[in-house]
Amino acid sequence: MWRGGRHPLGRALHAAGLRVDDFEVPGRLYLLSHFHSDHTRGLSRRDPGAPVVTSPETALLAARLHRVPEERFLLIRGGETIDLESPTRLRVTAIDANHCPGALMFLVESEWGRLLYTGDFRLDETMRAAVRALPPVDLLVADNTYDHPRYRFPRQEVAIDEVVAIAERHVRERQVAIAVYTIGKTRILRALRERLGLPTYVGEPTARAYGVLGLADIVTRDRDSTPLRGYARGYFERYFKMRREYREGRTIAIIPTGWAVDVLRPEWNFHYVPYSEHCDFHEREEFVASVRPAAVEDLLEPAGAGRRHTGAPSAPSGTPAIF
Repeated sequence: MWRGGRHPLGRALHAAGLRVDDFEVPGRLYLLSHFHSDHTRGLSRRDPGAPVVTSPETALLAARLHRVPEERFLLIRGGETIDLESPTRLRVTAIDANHCPGALMFLVESEWGRLLYTGDFRLDETMRAAVRALPPVDLLVADNTYDHPRYRFPRQEVAIDEVVAIAERHVRERQVAIAVYTIGKTRILRALRERLGLPTYVGEPTARAYGVLGLADIVTRDRDSTPLRGYARGYFERYFKMRREYREGRTIAIIPTGWAVDVLRPEWNFHYVPYSEHCDFHEREEFVASVRPAAVEDLLEPAGAGRRHTGAPSAPSGTPAIF
C-alpha cells in the first residue's frame, strides 16, 4: 500500500482522496496495481466504496474471488489512458508491470504534477520502450523489494529454463514440488505444461484463480494425473520436510525466488533458482535512471540490507508476505 509518502505531490493527491493499493483508508478513487494480498488488503464486497481503476484481469479476480461488485471497477489496460474528474481532475495512464497476470503501473497526471507508481514490477524490453516515451515525472514511487547490489538475477527466460531442466531430470522418478503463489509464477507453470506436457497439481484457491483467468489447463486438482506439485512458499518452510516422501528421497523441491541469491547451503533435495517477478537491484537502478524523476520514494520500508541466509530464506520485514 502507499499512503502519499513525504513528497508534496503525494501528500496532495492523498489529501484529495486518491488511494493507491490501499483500501483500509476511505478514499474517493482507488488505483489497484495487481491482485496480491498485500495490495488488496481492505478490498471487500461489504464495502460499497469508491471506484477502483485496475486491469480487466485484476477486476475479474476481485469480482470472482472477493465478490467485489463488477460495477465498481473502471477498467484500463497497459498502454491506455483514462481521464477522471474525481477526486480531482486526473489523467491516468497504465503500463504493463511484468509482474503477475494483470499487474500495472500507473502514471497519474494532476494539477500538482506527475506521479509514476510502479507497484511490483520486473523490468523488460517492453517496459524500457514505454519509459522512454514518458513525459517528465515529478515523483517516482518504485518497488525496492531487492534493495542491495548483491541481488542480480538472470533474465526470466533463463531462470525458467533452469526450473524446467531440474523438473525434467527428476519427474520420471520423483514428485517435483514447486513454490508458487495463488497468482504468480504463471510463466513457470505454463512452461512446465508446454515443455513437459504436464499440469501442476495445486490447491483449490489457486485452481480457482487460474480458472478465472482462463488458464485452467496449466493446473489440476487431480493428484494422480501429474508428478508436479505447486505449494505456497510457507508450506516448504513449515511442513514439506516432515513429509515421508521427502525424508525417503521420493520428492524434490524447486524454489524459484529472488531470495535464492542468499542461500549459501541449500537443504538436501532443495533446488533454489533466482527467478523473480520483481526487479533486481540493478534493474531498478536502470529504471530510475531512465525515468529521471525529480524525486524518488521507495514503495517498501528498507528490508535490512546485508543479511544472508544459510538455508531457506524468509522474506525480510517490509517484503510482501504472500510468497
